[in-house]
Amino acid sequence: MNYFEWANEYWEEAAKLQEKISALKKRLIKASKVDANGVLALKQRIAVLYSMYLDCVHTAKLLQSRGGCDYAEKIDA
Repeated sequence: MNYFEWANEYWEEAAKLQEKISALKKRLIKASKVDANGVLALKQRIAVLYSMYLDCVHTAKLLQSRGGCDYAEKIDA
């Protein structure tokens, strides 16, 4: 496996997280009209998932910038 393949796995995870966040935001809109107590819990969950999404995107970009080398190879920083 090289860095590009590894980066693609992170991009795929980021896409899955983005879909989940989108679904939760739709639930948040409905919940805010019906249940004020559930709004805070949904906002917290969205914040955690968004943080995970940003981590995946940052890691994918870093791996792509390293590109082409096997991850087991030693790379001098």
